[in-house]
Amino acid sequence: MIDLYGLTLLYIVVRQISIKRFNILFLALVISAVIQVLYGSLQLASYLPSNHILFKITGGFFNPGPYAGYLATIFPVILGIVLYKKKYLSFFRKRQMML
Repeated sequence: MIDLYGLTLLYIVVRQISIKRFNILFLALVISAVIQVLYGSLQLASYLPSNHILFKITGGFFNPGPYAGYLATIFPVILGIVLYKKKYLSFFRKRQMML
């Protein structure tokens, strides 16, 4: 039930922010994914303990399934930003000038 409340809150935040603030949201997603990757890599190298007794790598989650799902859903966002960097930046520059 807590997940549902969190997703509802995220939905409300995304619907309320203006288009010029989406770059901050994308940046937050990318930074959180990088942190998770570093955390998982340190777990794999045995510098940090895993959150599950049976799995060596779990990231900040308690199971490798949600960890992999999170990284898999953020990957297309990062890939889109990298591949369409010029269009992405020009879109937000135009939007900021209009607002």
